[in-house]
Amino acid sequence: MAFSIRKRIDKEWDDKRIESYKSDFNRSFEILKSEIQSIKENGVDYGMWKRDEDFSSRLKNIVNVKERKFRSLLKFDVWNVKEVDMVNGYVSLLYRVFRGIRDLKKGESKFDDTIRNIVGDCDGNDFLEMYKDCFVGEDRLDYCQYVSVRLDKFELSDSRRGYIKELVMYILNGKRDFGRDLRFVDGKYDYDEIGKILFGKRGFECIEKIKNTDIDFKKGRKFYGFERYKNMSRVLMGMEVVFMEGRFRKLISEGIRYLNIYDGLIVSSVDVNIVLEIMNEEVLMDNMNSSIRFVVK
Repeated sequence: MAFSIRKRIDKEWDDKRIESYKSDFNRSFEILKSEIQSIKENGVDYGMWKRDEDFSSRLKNIVNVKERKFRSLLKFDVWNVKEVDMVNGYVSLLYRVFRGIRDLKKGESKFDDTIRNIVGDCDGNDFLEMYKDCFVGEDRLDYCQYVSVRLDKFELSDSRRGYIKELVMYILNGKRDFGRDLRFVDGKYDYDEIGKILFGKRGFECIEKIKNTDIDFKKGRKFYGFERYKNMSRVLMGMEVVFMEGRFRKLISEGIRYLNIYDGLIVSSVDVNIVLEIMNEEVLMDNMNSSIRFVVK
């Protein structure tokens, strides 16, 4: 059976739908303006800035829970804003997780020790070697292009790139049972086959082990039985939080203002170059975090 990740339903943009969209947009915008004004007047409410303690400890704020359309309208004082985003978000974080399993010694990182205890003798070494040229060094190959070549598709269109990204998210965030009867990439591959292409045989096995293990994260909700597959998302988001908060502390020490948008941030256009330098300071070092790179969106 051929598989389409996202079922797209075309709707006619009649007058009623247009008016409803504009009305919802305006209401959301008015709420955002009110919240920003409250912040300016030192009236910050705890509900505007809170952590998702029940899942990943990601920090939510008034911007990253809003529609992306609003971000380009923001300013820091008189300055326009720029978005600095993590390249290949989840995949670069996965590369970092596998580096920790392979290269860190016990006791060097509590987070990585936890993951190593979960996977045991399982690792993602073939993923690390297979995609090394995509995540190590300054001149990197494009991960989606590399995957496209492995799928015997030598040209990478925007739609093909979007499809590969959705495949990555589907395998990382989904449960094997969900895709048991599905076929991917023009019906050529089943769930296990496409997983091994995206992450290598050992990497895919490691991912599946994490998604089928009871994990005690010490805090937040615990997922057992049918819901254990959600632990893979939680591991990657946890890695994201560990990395991003280290960078945020550096930005704060430099007096640079920012708003976090999970695996990216919004900064003033006058600060964007120094922010890129800080966020990418480990890219050329062959260490644990060098797979994680940022660009201006």
